[in-house]
Amino acid sequence: MEWDRTGLRNAGLGLLVMLCGWAAWHLYVTYEEVQAVARVYGVELADARRIAAASERLRPLVSDTRLAPVFDRAGRARELAVRGVWRLPAEHLAAWHRLRQRIADRSEVCAAEYWRGGWCVTGAYGPHLAMFTDAELREWFELSARSGFAELNEDEPEVDRVLYARAIEAIEASLPEADREVFRRAIANPNGVNDRAVSAAQRWFADYVASVDAASGVELVRAHLAPRVGVGLTGVAAQ
Repeated sequence: MEWDRTGLRNAGLGLLVMLCGWAAWHLYVTYEEVQAVARVYGVELADARRIAAASERLRPLVSDTRLAPVFDRAGRARELAVRGVWRLPAEHLAAWHRLRQRIADRSEVCAAEYWRGGWCVTGAYGPHLAMFTDAELREWFELSARSGFAELNEDEPEVDRVLYARAIEAIEASLPEADREVFRRAIANPNGVNDRAVSAAQRWFADYVASVDAASGVELVRAHLAPRVGVGLTGVAAQ
């Protein structure tokens, strides 16, 4: 019986050493990943750790076999996530807009890129992304994965062009003449107008979206980002 106890004790210690070794290796790799996120996103290590953990929601998209021929699968996944936002179901698009607008409200650069239909550079929006709670970060990356899959699957929701056209007319009519001209230029050529002007256009559009009923608001966001309708005519979606 004594031998059995000793053997069991030694076996337990061996297992503990093995697990501790695995944990140390795992933490080392995770720390390296956290450092990389901190550099790319321009955030402190504590926030980088939260962002890195939440970004695991993108792993199924990055691992999708349809991305296999692509060398930079992570880069391709991010591209799909940007292009596919307009394809999201209404409830998911509304959640995405809620989070994305919070970033836009804090950054002129990020507001301008929202209007243009893209993401602002990670170093610009990273500190603003860090303001999200852990639950919001998980939601953000989950929505990004969903939009990437929607683009990959070529989901094709209906786009209300008439609703969008009427909204643009209403926004123009509500602005002073000088601002109206800025708004028109931001629509006609968002990539050829400076960030300050484009971010102003995005703010006016967001204010209008907030002023209408929720169902109409989310469809306006969809139309604005959809190819061949809103910013998709000339912005990131058109490229």
